[in-house]
Parts: sequence; structure tokens; C-alpha cells
Amino acid sequence: MGSILEKYGIKEVADICFYTIGADGKPGNPVLFIDTAKTSTTETSADSVYAQGGKGNPRLIGWDFNKNITLNLEDALFTMKSMALMYGALGNEVKGSSTGTIRKTIEYVATDTTVPTEYKWTDINGNQQTASNIEIYDQNGTKTTDALVKGTKYYMTFTVAAKTQEIRISPDRFPGTYYICCDTFCRSEANGMDDYFQLIIPKGKITSDTTLTLEADGDPVVFSMAIDVLRAKDEDGQNIMMKL
Repeated sequence: MGSILEKYGIKEVADICFYTIGADGKPGNPVLFIDTAKTSTTETSADSVYAQGGKGNPRLIGWDFNKNITLNLEDALFTMKSMALMYGALGNEVKGSSTGTIRKTIEYVATDTTVPTEYKWTDINGNQQTASNIEIYDQNGTKTTDALVKGTKYYMTFTVAAKTQEIRISPDRFPGTYYICCDTFCRSEANGMDDYFQLIIPKGKITSDTTLTLEADGDPVVFSMAIDVLRAKDEDGQNIMMKL
């Protein structure tokens, strides 16, 4: 049993690893590792009722029930795998291709009267790309194959060869349930030495509520993930939700 005289402080954010859960409830293969988290917050709540009576109707006995634990993670960076888990992509799969394409639309001011068959386009990294499958649309969004008016602004849609990664989000797939280990350290007041400290959730369900905010100013996007803690069985058969 821990002594009340042993005091520790915790400051550092945790590294988090998600594991599959085996048929025996034990952790299986790691599926996601996060070492760029900004915060990892654990919130515990419960409902309470009281027997009340006597003069002034004071509370006499209390009962707690409906315990809920939620783990909220904020990651400074993302991987395609973390996005797949957050959105419940099909099989958590990230489809990759070294010969894929992306579709772009840009403003185009006609340099002559002909619809170009090829266009040199500079990407966000300053690299020149060759656009193909070009389509020209006028200001009303109508595709045109007729002669262009030189100096007039149109919209050009085209495809560019690219190495791509893709996750596919379907209406009948949702985020899964995982064994989650949050690994950090605590510091002893007595000697200033660090000890490992872990928060373990044997059964955590990633919620489906996900927000991705893109904005022109302010801080970089923070990738948030909320996890509902479910009841699991410990090694000795006891009900458990979380270990510290």
C-alpha cells in the first residue's frame, strides 16, 4: 500500500499507445502510437442521490452511480493512421499509391483563344507540375470547348500525378475500441528523481464526434480525440475501468 508520506508531482504529457484487444481482453498488436500529444485529460463523473429527512431536510446517506470516465487527447500532429482511427475508416485502412492523381481547380486568364491541352502549374512547394486532362469553365461554371476570349478569367480544372494516401469514411463504419496505455513520469518530492507513471484503460471506445477546423489565422490545428472508458475484466476477474 502506498504511503501517504510519499508525495509526487506530475507535469509531462503522456505518450499514448493504442492496442487491439484480444479475445481474452488482453492487449494485442499496437495500432497507433502518439508521442506528440499536447494534452491528455481524464475526466471522471458520477450521479448521486441522497436520503434526506429530519428538521431542515439534511442529507443523511448518499449513493453514487453511473460512473463515467472520458479520456480527451489533443495531438499537435497527425498521421493518416490516427485520422483513420478517429474517423472510423474502413478497416482503419490507409490506401497509398505512388501513381495516384489529385484534382485541382485554379483561376486561369486566357493567354490566347485556344483551350490548352497542357499546362505548367507550380505547386505549394514551388515545384513545377504538368497538368493534364484540362477542362475550362466560364464564370457561370459552364464547361467551354469553344474559342476563349484572350485576357478573360476562366476556371481551369485538371489532374496532376502525385504520390497519394487516402482514407475512406463510410456511413456504416465507426471508430473502434482499444486497449490504451498512457505513459509519462512523476517526480518524487523527497529526492527529485523521476519514476514511470502509467494510465491504463483496458477498454476505451473512440467516440464518433470529430471536428477538423481549418482557418486562415490563429494557432495550428490541434487534432482532438475523445474516448469513452468501458467496463472491462481485470486479470483476477474483477470489474475495472482504469488503472493508475
